[in-house]
Amino acid sequence: MELLWKYIEGNCDEAELATVEQLLEADKAMKAEWLQRKTLHESLQHLEMDTPSMRFVQNVMDSLPRLYESSQAVSMRWLRRFAFATGTITAIFVIATFSFDTSGMSNPAQTNRINNFINANKTIAETLTNDYALYSSMVIFAALSLILLDQWLSKQSQLQS
Repeated sequence: MELLWKYIEGNCDEAELATVEQLLEADKAMKAEWLQRKTLHESLQHLEMDTPSMRFVQNVMDSLPRLYESSQAVSMRWLRRFAFATGTITAIFVIATFSFDTSGMSNPAQTNRINNFINANKTIAETLTNDYALYSSMVIFAALSLILLDQWLSKQSQLQS
């Protein structure tokens, strides 16, 4: 049926044109449908399009900025704060992970103190130096951050509607 409208409007290519003409010759119901649609199309062509009033146009144009303002789920201020917090937490995590490397320290007293701390908490040091644990904890952190962001955005969209 969509092909029939394309035929009436003159938008068919050669293959579609041949197909529609074949159908019109073979099927009388299709030809009746075509005549009805063609009559409708011709009558619609002679109608003038209504122009909306200037007041309506002005009201629509005035409401557009409010429409776009309310569709913004997250403000730029919040995005900056979220990026800063995420970056800070990530930096602290990376610094804490790599701070257990004491081989390059020049102060022996400080090195002994850190080594004693690492030996006392050997399970933490082993966990943090394991690459698999590091990558896993980074993925878990990212997933939790995204879940919290999704919950906050959902709450914000419910408040706006």
